[in-house]
Amino acid sequence: MHLILFLLVPLAALLLAPRRWKHPWRLRLPLCFLRKAVVDAELLVEPRRMIDAHLPFEATEQPRLQSGALLWASAALATHTLAEEGDQAAILGAVKPLGFTPEKFLARCPIQQEVLHNGHRGYILRDGSGYRAYFLGNPAGLFAACELVWDQKERSATPQDAMRLPQGDGLYGLAMAPVADGAVGPMTYLGSLRFAAPAMDPALVQALLPDHWRLDVDAPATPFTLVISPAPRAMNSFTADMPDWRAQLAAGFERSRRASGSRSIIALAWLLLWPLLMDAFLQYALPGTQALLLALPAAIACLCADETNRRWLIPCALALTALFWLILRPGVTAAAFCLVAGVLHGFVARLISPMECS
Repeated sequence: MHLILFLLVPLAALLLAPRRWKHPWRLRLPLCFLRKAVVDAELLVEPRRMIDAHLPFEATEQPRLQSGALLWASAALATHTLAEEGDQAAILGAVKPLGFTPEKFLARCPIQQEVLHNGHRGYILRDGSGYRAYFLGNPAGLFAACELVWDQKERSATPQDAMRLPQGDGLYGLAMAPVADGAVGPMTYLGSLRFAAPAMDPALVQALLPDHWRLDVDAPATPFTLVISPAPRAMNSFTADMPDWRAQLAAGFERSRRASGSRSIIALAWLLLWPLLMDAFLQYALPGTQALLLALPAAIACLCADETNRRWLIPCALALTALFWLILRPGVTAAAFCLVAGVLHGFVARLISPMECS
């Protein structure tokens, strides 16, 4: 009967240890048992970023080289909170290469108040010895409110300029105006920014997986598949609900790889040899006894109990221990010895082999 202990505790360690992995992981099998990953197509997009800038009408990927770039960047940073929430960080990322950050810029040009002028929202900032208002809005609507255009220098807006405005989604127009005695002067159109979330190459996710894994997009999940999705689903899943989910995914595989090293071999040797040694000692001291079965529930409880399962695992271990004691009727000394042996069996294996991932 001691073979039950010999087999069940390593099996419990193998199958229950993955359940100890914490969010964003939810595993029912060790990662080393899986061979395929399925990624949600919703995740295969890059973070939103500026794909081009218009100063004032021609698209460029290097706004720092264009005339009016500093005014354009000032307007973008000052008004970025008026953009859609998902684009605010992208606006700050677009102007950062020009040396514009909220801390530096707003310390030099602090915001005085919000303003609504010609139907467009903006902010008045102290700019040097005077004041200036910056605006953000739809390019066509904002241009219609402007009398001037910054094109190498300020000039009057023309009907032909309106035909040169960029079209499409993800666009924000920028404008400025002088402020004197609390009155906002004529508005100058500075240009615009376009933002998008480019499609991600699935090969970027494939590169994070072990060499022998296969990656599919929006394919059905099987019990031996890891599902990478925005919300947890399937038996084995990774919840990609954070911006750095790819780094978190790679870190999890690295932890799994390390856990398959020498410490796991030592833990497995301990799990297999300890019950044999204890049973050999009991058979020498008490020939024919099966008292070591009392160690089984204690070993599993010490090895596998965590915050989520201890409420039922520990009572079940106590009940099973009592049942074995009633059936086997070992002596008090033998029973105490087996309980201590079971606790050491599970607890020491838990210390040797890291089974948690946060």
